[in-house]
Amino acid sequence: MKIGIIIPCYNEEKGVKIKAFKKCLKKYSDVHLCFVNDGSKDNTLDVLYKLKDEFEKKVTIINMKKNQGKSRAIKVGARFFYSLSSVAHVGCLDANFTIGYENFGSLLKNLKKI
Repeated sequence: MKIGIIIPCYNEEKGVKIKAFKKCLKKYSDVHLCFVNDGSKDNTLDVLYKLKDEFEKKVTIINMKKNQGKSRAIKVGARFFYSLSSVAHVGCLDANFTIGYENFGSLLKNLKKI
């Protein structure tokens, strides 16, 4: 079963840690990332689609045309994952990857315990 990670994004063109997310997608085969673009005014969506081009089956992008806030973006991502029978666990991360790549494995392990 897969683990779904929701990443809400608002004007994260320069803040989203694409390299860290790429490392995680390469290392962990059971992870699916759902980036929810919350009405960004910059080029966040373009940056996210470049990542999706590289990891088509492991990345989903949901584009909310109007900014509705982080909690709404998370709710939209959660609804997406709960509609997939292949996703057993769901978590959330900030686009700037504040937990750090080195802690991503621990996050996955803890999500599987829930």
